[in-house]
Amino acid sequence: MGVSLYRNTEYHMPQKHDDQEGFFVLDGKGYALIDGEEIPLLPGTAFIVPAHTDHVIRRDPSCDCCKVLWFHAAVE
Repeated sequence: MGVSLYRNTEYHMPQKHDDQEGFFVLDGKGYALIDGEEIPLLPGTAFIVPAHTDHVIRRDPSCDCCKVLWFHAAVE
């Protein structure tokens, strides 16, 4: 579990993990690109990225950063 501050306005290299990852937007606005589908991020947005799925986050240019709580969870 951790908190990340996304300051980039462009997507960087997507990540994928052997476990699922959950996200909760704490502050700011941004976008998540999950397996090629872009979703808008606002405070209170929550989502889960399945294991082995490409994902990456960027901030919206209208704010300084997008603050996101994330956690990994085992997959059975």
